[in-house]
Amino acid sequence: MINPRKFALLGTKQKIYKIASTIRNCEIALKNGESIDIHETLAYTDAIKNQEGRKILKTLEIIDSIRNVHEITELSEQLKVLNFAYHDLLEILEQKMDEDKKFSFIQFDDLNKESTRYPWIGILDNLRSPMNVGTIFRSADGFGTGELYLTGITPCPPNSKLERTALGAENFVPFQYFATTEEAIQAAKDKNYKVIALEVAEPSKTLSELDNFENCAFVFGNEEFGITSSILELCDDVVRLPLVGKKNSINVGNVFSIVSHHIAENIFN
Repeated sequence: MINPRKFALLGTKQKIYKIASTIRNCEIALKNGESIDIHETLAYTDAIKNQEGRKILKTLEIIDSIRNVHEITELSEQLKVLNFAYHDLLEILEQKMDEDKKFSFIQFDDLNKESTRYPWIGILDNLRSPMNVGTIFRSADGFGTGELYLTGITPCPPNSKLERTALGAENFVPFQYFATTEEAIQAAKDKNYKVIALEVAEPSKTLSELDNFENCAFVFGNEEFGITSSILELCDDVVRLPLVGKKNSINVGNVFSIVSHHIAENIFN
């Protein structure tokens, strides 16, 4: 649902993108046989009606053009109305850009795209921050992590702070919750997965020294305390990232992104 306060903080271009994305979501919902509610899109009329500018006036016309889409009985005609409105909004934005622009930006998520899931598990060992967990969900979706195991105090969806950084990715990534990390590790081993801890410890290997990532479960530790010795004892291997700065560790969400990208880019592609 529209948040008037947050929407008001957006620039004109961002406002139009937001409106276009809600229309696109309605179109996708119809294609999937779902019912739609255009109230959110129409609500933008009140949010921008007192603003000035040719782009805003044109946007108000486009919003008004979909007002009675529910009265159209043919699905194909409903889709056509929404599609025209969506592309008309994009055209408003394109007019501001240089005609000889070098790059064409992908503005919206492709919810119809088939997701790829690689056979590896991320075990989140008592993470504290819902923002970090949300970031991990987003990276897990983007890089094709097979599944997430959330343990102990790790925040789980639904969680408003988690959703702030996950941006909807929590709806697409398979996950399970376990009361303890020990239970999560045992569940991974029951699937014949090799369990690998990400920790600054010795003996350990660097990520690039691992020769097989398939059917592996990586344990990502608590932001402050890392992975405890008792959990390390349950793991089959320990891996570290080769850092060259003064600090010997980086944010757990960043670590997850590095590992998941490495797996997707170098092992399964």
